[in-house]
Amino acid sequence: KICVENVWNQFIIDPMSAFAVIRQHLRGHAMKVGDRFTLPVFDDVRRYDINVSVTAIDDLAKLVQLPLDLLPVAGFKDKKDSSGDSEDAPRPIEITFRNDADLLPTRLEVAIGWLPLVIRFDHLCADPAHCAAEKSAKK
Repeated sequence: KICVENVWNQFIIDPMSAFAVIRQHLRGHAMKVGDRFTLPVFDDVRRYDINVSVTAIDDLAKLVQLPLDLLPVAGFKDKKDSSGDSEDAPRPIEITFRNDADLLPTRLEVAIGWLPLVIRFDHLCADPAHCAAEKSAKK
């Protein structure tokens, strides 16, 4: 494990909390295309910044598109993987949120090596029992 000094500075968050903070920031600010903000993140090994940009707000589809850039700060190795990419290379992520009161994510896309990973959030379950009933009804 690589030691990263001063990682518990004020305002540094973990990766999962970053999504909640992004949603909170979108809720608390009248965001418009071109707006940017940065979140400092620490994942217990590496410290990086997430640069968030608003690239599209689709009022008709009620979606907000945000490209995120993960920029290394500390704790990264300079090894290159099989694609020739070093661990400390910037990592782009595309995330789309619904543009409504809930601001739930609808799509997340990130490249893992040469493979693009796309996660689509289909719907929100009312409760765990409801989701289990939906799952068994589809079988």
